[in-house]
Amino acid sequence: MKVSRRLAIAIAIALSGLVFLITIGILGLLIFGQRPTAHNPSFPILFLIIVFSMGSLSALSAFYYYFPEVRPSNRRKSNPTPDSKPFEIVMFVLSDDEAEVLKAVKKLGDRTYQFEIARLTGMSRMKVHRVLKKLEDRQILQRDKEGRGSRVFLADWLN
Repeated sequence: MKVSRRLAIAIAIALSGLVFLITIGILGLLIFGQRPTAHNPSFPILFLIIVFSMGSLSALSAFYYYFPEVRPSNRRKSNPTPDSKPFEIVMFVLSDDEAEVLKAVKKLGDRTYQFEIARLTGMSRMKVHRVLKKLEDRQILQRDKEGRGSRVFLADWLN
């Protein structure tokens, strides 16, 4: 079974947050391990709540770093409606670079070359190649090899 890179990163972040949480909790209980007394009956519980909060915040910040599309500033402003076309729905879920490349492919018409997309978007050829690869993996775009280059076009279901 092939695990995607994003899923592997998400699992690693969750596990590292869990290990961080357990380590800090154990160290805190070893260092500050007080038994509940009449003066301080809930110290271990309060300490565990604080440590759990720290672990949760570190995991959330890692998710924001590795998955920029979940940031509120990177979300599209207008939600698609039930009568939206497939192209509009796809544009809603894409990152800014992916949306820009997809708009360029649509603007340049059927079967355009990768270098034309790079010229229109102002991105480097390598960046356009990476974005096209992502879109091709999601079956949003298709590529046909032609000599040393390849022609890029929208998938049939997106037209």
